[in-house]
Amino acid sequence: MPDYLADAAARVRATRPVTGLATDGATFIAYGLRDGALHELARYATDPDRPDELLAWLELLLSERPDLLPEPRAVAQAFGRGSLTFARARLVLETLWAELHDDPEIRLKRELWDGLLREAYGEEVGGDSLFLQHSYLAFVVKAIAARVLDLPVDDPAALLSGRALADEGILGAVELGDLVLDRPARLTVPVFLGDGMQWNLRRYLDRADVLVDVPGEQPLQIPTDFAEDQAVFEQALDALNQGLHDDSAPATVGQRLRQIAGAAPAAADALAATFAHLQALYRAGRNGIWTFVFRNLVRPVWLSRPEQRADVLVGNPPWIVYRHLSPAMKERLRDGLTEYGLWVGGNLATQQDMCALFWARGAERYLAPGGRIGFVLPYAVLNAPVFAALRAGRLNRVQVGITGAWALERVWPIFGAQSGSSTTSTCVLFGRRDDANDPPAEIDRWVGHLTHRDANEAEAVRVLSRSQAPWPRPRTLIGASVYRARFRDGATIYPRRFFIVDPEPTGRLGGRRDAPRMHGRAGALDKRPWSSVEPPRGPVERQFLRQLALGETVAPFRLLDTVTAVTPLDRATLLDADAARDAGYRHLAAWLGDAEAKWAEHCNKGADGQPRMTLRQQIDHMRKLSVQAGPPAIRVLYTKAGTRLSAATILGGGTLVDHKAHWATARSKEEAAFLLAVLNSAAVLGKISDLQSYGQRDKRDFDNLVWT
Repeated sequence: MPDYLADAAARVRATRPVTGLATDGATFIAYGLRDGALHELARYATDPDRPDELLAWLELLLSERPDLLPEPRAVAQAFGRGSLTFARARLVLETLWAELHDDPEIRLKRELWDGLLREAYGEEVGGDSLFLQHSYLAFVVKAIAARVLDLPVDDPAALLSGRALADEGILGAVELGDLVLDRPARLTVPVFLGDGMQWNLRRYLDRADVLVDVPGEQPLQIPTDFAEDQAVFEQALDALNQGLHDDSAPATVGQRLRQIAGAAPAAADALAATFAHLQALYRAGRNGIWTFVFRNLVRPVWLSRPEQRADVLVGNPPWIVYRHLSPAMKERLRDGLTEYGLWVGGNLATQQDMCALFWARGAERYLAPGGRIGFVLPYAVLNAPVFAALRAGRLNRVQVGITGAWALERVWPIFGAQSGSSTTSTCVLFGRRDDANDPPAEIDRWVGHLTHRDANEAEAVRVLSRSQAPWPRPRTLIGASVYRARFRDGATIYPRRFFIVDPEPTGRLGGRRDAPRMHGRAGALDKRPWSSVEPPRGPVERQFLRQLALGETVAPFRLLDTVTAVTPLDRATLLDADAARDAGYRHLAAWLGDAEAKWAEHCNKGADGQPRMTLRQQIDHMRKLSVQAGPPAIRVLYTKAGTRLSAATILGGGTLVDHKAHWATARSKEEAAFLLAVLNSAAVLGKISDLQSYGQRDKRDFDNLVWT
């Protein structure tokens, strides 16, 4: 196929790259060439019940139709993650990135992009793949916007730079619909990815500055005298840009800044010093986007001025719990929540959420007195103890009374996983600034199954029902059982196909008893990217094959069938491949070496391209596996989730517990029997059922609710 594709590309003068297709009738695999080598672009597994989806997948490969109906489903099929368009574009972008990633300006843009994601997600999330996906989305959106306006798309440079829209008098507009058709001669829409939390605002005794991070260098500083007045700021930007264009001396630029009406002399001198730093970056080739970055970071400062605050604030802030943040962001979140009296700490510290700070700071800095706020938030905001202060509304620096809520925990799909369910139950919370009333006694509950994600209002009305329901009963730690502190999560054995195993078939002579041959079990519920990774296989020393109790293993008063797992525990020591090799366990070392290599290739990585944690750290996170290596004992375990709370016992130390169950060591057989009687009772289930969150069809998590 490589020779055929190379020959076809040489013979056919086409605007689209040549793509090869291989199939056995059940699976279709598309291939492309890069540097003469064959690369898999995408694959499609046919579904006999949905032949139209196969035709849609193939259409862009076979059809020469230049235009597409502007419907969400059609656009997703043509340009979405599973489309051939995206697969071919990704191959081209990967080739370009390999050639240009060391260019100073491109590297700077990538680093600044990483910084924006850190602000949004609280940790390192930006890998090369995600950066290229974002670039692709920007290209597609600009092309769609141009075609909707009947603008030509045959000049890529004009399209991607925004010049094509600017030439039509449209600046910053993408999702304006019919408003752009009957527009004035010049239409400017402020679309900014700003620092809404104002993390970059630094206050001093006599002034405040907006800091602009420069990777590897000291930050650029913009005095708030300029940042708080848009007219003054735009004139200052013009002066900076002109100075860069003319290669002016900082003193000359300082004189121009002093001549701007409304600019304080001290602020002009400070911004002139910033120009000197900016000029050095410009001369080093690290230029091109600073005006864009400046506008993004200072616009929130201007919007927070009293005369600019909004009457209505609507948002869908990031939901990131404290335990998932980077160390630097943990400190920021703790300080921010403490500022508003929202930091709880103690056992609830890991459950503190970034969305609470967005609610409080958004209301304080951007909402006018008496203004209304509505945010999409986790369902837990309605009744979890960690959000009790937010519901009370007294946030130290601002009062935000809760005026209502929509409960959406029984609506699917909203944000959801691949199964179509919501990964976290959802609500919408409404409030009013300076309102001192208590939350209402009832909420609006919506129930139903949407036909697809991102359904419009008309589609939602047809399938959703709305009713009044009592406000969810608050969860509380008052009167919590002493057993709450004794029970803990099981180990996170993940990816499962690396550790949960089945025996390989053997011949007439059988296999080795001391090191049976095993293969990792591929499960239907395995998630990407692990679902496409080949499980390890080979012999493993028998002492490292342990039984593992899963959540579905636990039935009332008894254990069902457990599974076999490769468990690299040597007494109380957890081994990796190198440690296993040094200890003389060559089969375990080979198994772990294969698993660790695949983990390093496919796991989440930081901005430096290195795994955020090793495979050993993953399976022993918070010592949830190694802590189970103690002496044989009676252990009580119960299901972490489900509609039926079930508990059973494990005798001895041979069986380990997976993270889908909670466990504790019983001090005697009598205590174990007491706990089983309590946990398996209908009375306990009845008292906590209304506090459970919802999955796709039924209630799910028990966690520590049983001890409240």
